[in-house]
Amino acid sequence: MELIAIWAVVLSAALHAIWNYFLKQSSEPNLFVGLSKIVEALLFAPLFIYFYQLSPFGSEQLIAVAVASLLVFLNYYFLSLTYQHLEMSLAYPISRSSTLFLPFLVWFFLGQTIDLTGAIALTLILLGVALLSTVKAQGNVGGLAQKKTGILLALLVAFIAALQTLWAKIALNQLHPFLFFYSYTFVVAMCYLVFTLKKFHLKRMKTYFEAQWR
Repeated sequence: MELIAIWAVVLSAALHAIWNYFLKQSSEPNLFVGLSKIVEALLFAPLFIYFYQLSPFGSEQLIAVAVASLLVFLNYYFLSLTYQHLEMSLAYPISRSSTLFLPFLVWFFLGQTIDLTGAIALTLILLGVALLSTVKAQGNVGGLAQKKTGILLALLVAFIAALQTLWAKIALNQLHPFLFFYSYTFVVAMCYLVFTLKKFHLKRMKTYFEAQWR
């Protein structure tokens, strides 16, 4: 079972990297995120209905969904800004370094600590992020100020991701995993729908979706 969990994490990381590649390649990052979230909510709606019938939740669990939705929305929003300031080869690993913050958050809120091996791993991650911030990525046409802004945004994304992980750990004690993840995905999709409708003309959204629907 532990081996299955490890491979599940590896597969999840690979899929997440592919998704970020698509995001970085997009000419309209916020529009890409918005449309992908809307499609995701529609695609998995039947599964939500199925699991909700098995394990319905009440209004008291909506707070958990609302907080998760806010964190996810902020994560996607600042990630799209990060890719506008920094090359993916730098932006992605730095924005994924939530483990820099997670041990401290878990210790503060849950009272859990890491052992010596974990502390060494955390130090190596910190050194890796520090080294990445000094690398000049190929094709990076932005100046030093833009790079610094991108690194700060990437670290902000990593911090928000750490908060997401912590909150998911807390919320999953109250909600079925699929219902929790789908619920905040649906809320984020609706938020992005409003956001994209205000920022982009409907015809522009239609044209972009037709060109990028795959």
